Amino acid sequence: MEIFATIITGVFVFVLGQMILKLFLEPLQELQKIQRQLIEDVSFYANIYYNSTIDTPEFRNKVYETSDILRKNAVKLNAIVLTIPLYKYLEKLNIVTKKSDISTIQSRLIGISNLMTGKKENMDFKMIHEWAKEIELILKMRDK
Repeated sequence: MEIFATIITGVFVFVLGQMILKLFLEPLQELQKIQRQLIEDVSFYANIYYNSTIDTPEFRNKVYETSDILRKNAVKLNAIVLTIPLYKYLEKLNIVTKKSDISTIQSRLIGISNLMTGKKENMDFKMIHEWAKEIELILKMRDK
């Protein structure tokens, strides 16, 4: 009977460990991964979104590709946040980025994406610069 109890306890501990891993740790790692990716994207693609009024066909293609990447990662960030159970409690414990900051990051990325693919006369490089810096500040502060 003691062997049976040991086996059952071992299985229970294994299942509990797997649940914690799949429900919390893996989504938290994905969140950190996308946040690092966003820091990289905002820096790496700056030359494209700051010069997005250049009107050659090749460069316009790069602008649209960059716009898609920024937009896709903004949506991915939000999707990952939605997969993390008990996010508001983890936020209160300062384990994850505040949802308000996630919302700011997402709206700024989509805003940059919209501005860079819009009409030249509507281009606001000062706004793009402010939004990019705001994204970096939120994410780098979280990374410390």
